[in-house]
Amino acid sequence: MNRKDAPYYLPVIFAAAISIVPTIYLIYGSVWSTSPGLPGRFTLANYANLARDPSSAGVLANTIEYSVGAALFSIALAFLLAIIVQRTDAPFRRFANFSILIVLALPWIIEDIAWTYLLSTQIGLYNLALSRLTGLAPTLLNVYSIWGMIWVMGLSLTPLAFLIISSSLRGIDSRLEEVSAISGGGVRATILRIDLPLVLPSILSAFLLSFVIANEAFDTAAIIGIPGRVFVLTSSIYYNVEGIFPPNYGAATAYAVLLVAITLFAIYLYSRTISLSRRFQTIRGNAGSARLLRLGKWRWLGGAVILVYFFGYPVPVIATLVFTSLHSFWNPLQLPPLSLQNYAAFLSYPSAAEGALNSTIVAVTTVGATLFLAFFVGYFAARRRGLVGRLGELATSLPLGFPTIVLGVGLLWALVGSPVPIYGTVWALTLAYTIRYVPIITRFLSGPLTQIHVGLEEMSRICGAGTGTTLREIIYPLLKPTLLSAGLYLFIVSIKDLGAAVILVSPGSVLLSAAIFDLWYSGGSNVLVATAGGVLFVAALSIVLLFAAGVLKLNPTGILEAESRRASETKMNTSTAGTS
Repeated sequence: MNRKDAPYYLPVIFAAAISIVPTIYLIYGSVWSTSPGLPGRFTLANYANLARDPSSAGVLANTIEYSVGAALFSIALAFLLAIIVQRTDAPFRRFANFSILIVLALPWIIEDIAWTYLLSTQIGLYNLALSRLTGLAPTLLNVYSIWGMIWVMGLSLTPLAFLIISSSLRGIDSRLEEVSAISGGGVRATILRIDLPLVLPSILSAFLLSFVIANEAFDTAAIIGIPGRVFVLTSSIYYNVEGIFPPNYGAATAYAVLLVAITLFAIYLYSRTISLSRRFQTIRGNAGSARLLRLGKWRWLGGAVILVYFFGYPVPVIATLVFTSLHSFWNPLQLPPLSLQNYAAFLSYPSAAEGALNSTIVAVTTVGATLFLAFFVGYFAARRRGLVGRLGELATSLPLGFPTIVLGVGLLWALVGSPVPIYGTVWALTLAYTIRYVPIITRFLSGPLTQIHVGLEEMSRICGAGTGTTLREIIYPLLKPTLLSAGLYLFIVSIKDLGAAVILVSPGSVLLSAAIFDLWYSGGSNVLVATAGGVLFVAALSIVLLFAAGVLKLNPTGILEAESRRASETKMNTSTAGTS
């Protein structure tokens, strides 16, 4: 390492150091006999108690069933939509992309709340409608069940799976479909024998990534799972820290280690599918131009599928949120007059203004810190494959396997009693989200970095410029559009995240998502106040997305593509998926 370059390695070293801390303290906490910051001894009792607890097997089974079910549902629906949108002449195909844009502004906690109003037994709008049609009791659909959790999370994951699968479908050489048609194959035969095998690696990647995200998501497990007594690993971690007194930190940390192990195994399988995708390449310089499959008399059926998705998912979710937020109490059989009292109550709620301010501070500082660190980590990992660059990339990759709620547990152990007094402040949350998203943004930057020819840097050095000047005058300007998109992605996901917030928040550092969560769980009339807060939350995020689309000239739907790199240790290029 050149001594003159030493200052530019400091961000890499710092990013590596803070990434290792939660891992060390998570393992430490799982074998410590007392609570964080208290004297104790090393022991394996936490794992022994977990193994003896008869409910642990049920929690693990629920986690696997829920994650696998949500992933299967999401890829099945995503493949159907992607085929219709990318490979057929069905009408209304733009509605699918518009639906993704709408979903971007929906925090999962708000979406989960909406589904409770639609699918609750006795008072859910869908149950009441079915009861009117069938004459049966309004209990046919129950969101507070494992199937309700699979339905809600599967729909939430569909846009991400759609992006992964549709990008592969766009890359299919249409001449292969023409050969199928010439050989007498109809649309169904072409889809099943040509398109499906060609995108199979991307479907598998979408499944494993959806499994990872469902496995680590806390929102659905909390809003739907806990009231339904369907505990998974994330909700069990929260329950042992926040749901009982005194908290059982040992059990929570042991559950967290088990969750990390499952997540890392899924990530390993995911990375293997990406490495195998090179065997399925069909894009070459002489590829045929893209042509759409003609559905004939089935064309309008394809359009109907898109409309059913659009008017069956984002539209009723948002409409239900707005409709319920305008009522003083929720009784669909005898609704009171509409009013804005819930909005007034939320705006006067002490934690609302504080949560909005804290959420903005955390999101903005997370964007700044993460982009700064990821810029240097990504650059030195891609361009300077020295010891510091390789070790920095490896160390910062550790949080890829950490759900945010697990990261919160690890930092809880690290910060309690720490000489750095940030526990209980917004800076603890900024630290958590920075650690979580540095490796993701590093991979977000890896593609654009590899596209910058090394000759530009060589010419800079020949002209006498040092590393700092090269980074400032060449690399940064070329990466600026990507950094803006990554910053928008970071702002949205960090301001919506609930996992780390519920573990690390304190009375002085409440976030907006945590404030809405607390209102919802306090019950009574506060449930509708929380719904009104959710509507305001969605409106604020929509304004941010529209601002990005209009003023910054960014494509808001493009930020979802960053999540497709979340669990990957290699750059995914789904546009080359196919079969040799």
